[in-house]
Amino acid sequence: MNSNHFNAKNIGQWDLTTQQIYYYIDGVNHVSKIAFLADVDINLAKACIQNLIYYGLVSLVPIFLYSNVYVTTPEIRSLLENPMLRDECLREVRKDGSIVEPSLKKVLQLYSNMCPGMTVKDLCQRFCPHSNGIDEQKLIKFGIMKGIIRRIQKYPILLNEPIDEEPDPYARVNSPTATQSMIINRSTSSPQSNTSTSNYSKNICTYFDGN
Repeated sequence: MNSNHFNAKNIGQWDLTTQQIYYYIDGVNHVSKIAFLADVDINLAKACIQNLIYYGLVSLVPIFLYSNVYVTTPEIRSLLENPMLRDECLREVRKDGSIVEPSLKKVLQLYSNMCPGMTVKDLCQRFCPHSNGIDEQKLIKFGIMKGIIRRIQKYPILLNEPIDEEPDPYARVNSPTATQSMIINRSTSSPQSNTSTSNYSKNICTYFDGN
């Protein structure tokens, strides 16, 4: 969660719950952690945050994980066309305590290499953003908030029609093993093929919203 235009001078005009959670909204803490740190009931914290979102004072961003996958959007060109956005980006993504100033070239290199299959961990291992004065968590947060990148979600879906051909190993989940596809009849102790389970598994495939 990240604060947008929260004016600390007017914090006394807000309700007590807002005053308690305000200092823990730092762009890193998630809602549950904010409620815990502020010693506020989670339901009250959610209601308060929904109110702040309504007034445009805070925004929600996906929880940062190194296993996440992101792709760029057409808005990435704004980093080249908008000098104010470019300066804000270089200022926001800088790693705390780093003596190296981040450059636009390195920022664009990281953003442009975000693609399906490239996790944040892979990106960091390949380009080592810390050595360039860039905090990868701040980079992701800034990109999400400005619409420069978006996260790719992965969902399993169930197909209505049975699939006759063998599933694509890159697009569908692995088929059940031999032991999983056989059921032992307790009365006869003889193995029987679990046809329904096998067909059911074949009808499950993986969907990527970015493809």
